[in-house]
Amino acid sequence: MKIAILSTDGGGGGAPRAMQRLASGLSARGHAVNIIQATRNHAQPNAIVVESDGVPPEDDDCAQFIDNDYLHSRRTPRSNTFFSFQSKGFDLLELIRDGSYDVVNIHWSNFMLSPEMAGLLIALGKPVVFTLHDMGHFTGGCHYSAGCDGFERDCAPCSQVSDDTLAMTSALIAAKRLNYRQANVAAVAPSHWLADCASRSGVFELGSVHRISNAIETDLFRPMDKAEARRALGLDPSTRYILFGAHYTDEVRKGFSLLIEAIELLNRRLPENGAECVGELALLVFGEATPEIRSLGIPVTSFGFVSSDQHLAFIYNAADLLILPSLEDNQPNVMMEAMASGVPVVAFAVGGMNDMIRDGINGRLVAPGDVSALADAVLSLVTSPARAVGLGRIARNDILAEATLDRQAEHYEALFESLLGARQQATRGVAQEPVIATSAGFIPQSPIRLREQVAPRISTPNVRAERASFLAVRAAEEASAAAARDEAERRQQEAAARPRGLVARLTKLRRGISRSLSGSGKRL
Repeated sequence: MKIAILSTDGGGGGAPRAMQRLASGLSARGHAVNIIQATRNHAQPNAIVVESDGVPPEDDDCAQFIDNDYLHSRRTPRSNTFFSFQSKGFDLLELIRDGSYDVVNIHWSNFMLSPEMAGLLIALGKPVVFTLHDMGHFTGGCHYSAGCDGFERDCAPCSQVSDDTLAMTSALIAAKRLNYRQANVAAVAPSHWLADCASRSGVFELGSVHRISNAIETDLFRPMDKAEARRALGLDPSTRYILFGAHYTDEVRKGFSLLIEAIELLNRRLPENGAECVGELALLVFGEATPEIRSLGIPVTSFGFVSSDQHLAFIYNAADLLILPSLEDNQPNVMMEAMASGVPVVAFAVGGMNDMIRDGINGRLVAPGDVSALADAVLSLVTSPARAVGLGRIARNDILAEATLDRQAEHYEALFESLLGARQQATRGVAQEPVIATSAGFIPQSPIRLREQVAPRISTPNVRAERASFLAVRAAEEASAAAARDEAERRQQEAAARPRGLVARLTKLRRGISRSLSGSGKRL
């Protein structure tokens, strides 16, 4: 098969990294895979980079207003996770059609595809498969709903956007239902939780959402000798290490504040339990150690942003366990990489953690938000290294059984073939466009400049009127602020001038008195 994979970015973040792994697995099974992406970040040899050929200024102004001023001023305290109205998208129609792709696989595609532009691709009749890395493909804009089930209805009112006078959230989910609920469209979710949410959204046809786990390079992320890994990183081989991430620590759903509380509890409970590792416990951190981390009173080593997979593999193997405190998540790469490395994961029982972690068998799961239970679960492993090793061994075997690159690609391959078979059945007797044989190594000259369009639900008279009103209010506020500044500056200048005027008058008076006294023969 010839497969087009659409992704905003080519790697680095969690979603594009998972996408790259799927692309590698499919390529290894002999399929011709082209990654089409909207940035040059981490572009691979099999990537086609697209860039905007421009947007009509008036339409672009509307999109910028909706995505920035309108949205940001209305976010509620419920969540601070990324939210997008998906207002613009590239016209990829000719690129996909002329490339003679058999299947289109859409991944995280914000700033690249709007539902309306994706609808043009779906209308070609080719199988289109959405790989869901979060909830963004089936909601009114949120990428994690923070427990809200509004996506099952019309996302109005939205719990994350207040005073949505333009009804942006309901318009967005309506556009998705209109364009995505087609017979040639399927969705794949790595976790049962996300698959269930997508099925309940009404965005995809009944029965068209499938669960296929993400994959990990098990030859790279594999168990190593811990002492050797620690020496390679300059760490003490005899210390017990707890690993966690410190990226996006302000994002509420990541649970960073709960992690800090759990480690504080752990630090107090270690001596209470007479644990042997008192004074021999240390923290390993992906990202930078924040002041909260450094104030815990436990030695910490931070690795910053790690771009090398080999370096990552050493870090995982240096750890005794990984803490994952997310309160809402799909199937984090860090969990999969740790388990493949034979490192047990301690996490809250949410999202994709429930699929991969079996409490007390290959890791530890505790009730969501239960900080005390999280601390106790960590305590049970740092005080029993043999148990941690045993759980990690089973975690590795579970990854080998379910989440290798080839196993994931095999499942996708079967889904693609079933969709292609259904298409052939549906179009039997109908003239088809000719298929042009194209070698897997042929890549159009990149980057390609394509037309970018603003979604019709964005460039409306109502949006233009709202923007004009917003700009008028902002101009009035800026004029008022400028007038206030001018008045304050005038008063400051007057106040500064008063002492100088007084001194001048006193000096003049003194000189006059001096002259009078001088005429009388006296001195002042």
